Amino acid sequence: MDKFELARDIFEIVCNGLDATGYRYTKDEGKLAIAINFSGEDIPMNFAMIVKPDLNILRIFSVMPYKIVEDKRLEAALAVAHVNNRLNIGMFSLDLSDGSLIFEVNQLYDETKFGEGLVNSLLSISGYFVEEYNDRFLMLSKGVLSLQDFMNK
Repeated sequence: MDKFELARDIFEIVCNGLDATGYRYTKDEGKLAIAINFSGEDIPMNFAMIVKPDLNILRIFSVMPYKIVEDKRLEAALAVAHVNNRLNIGMFSLDLSDGSLIFEVNQLYDETKFGEGLVNSLLSISGYFVEEYNDRFLMLSKGVLSLQDFMNK
């Protein structure tokens, strides 16, 4: 099976997994991409899922709906390092040039070990971590929460 055929199969598995759980999403079959929007407790969470045939990776990511203000980016970078050191799966990344903050999980796939349950687990874990930290990063950016308080929570 060639990489693009496998990627299309993985995309179908991802869609089937989302359908089985009742998630509402939009898909772009040509780009092998899916968009999902959730309402968090306080901040909306938007996720994208992209099958990347060149790397055999399913990428799940969420761009925070705010940017870290310039004078708080160094503190936010330290907070990102602090959080990432505690995560077992996934990571936050901060673009210091514009303050954008992303959470992402990348999952390798092959012809034998990939299923709907894995997709739903990865999306659930991603949602949990975004919900757990998005408001804390926002409060740090606004100066409402100090770096020390962020790390102690």
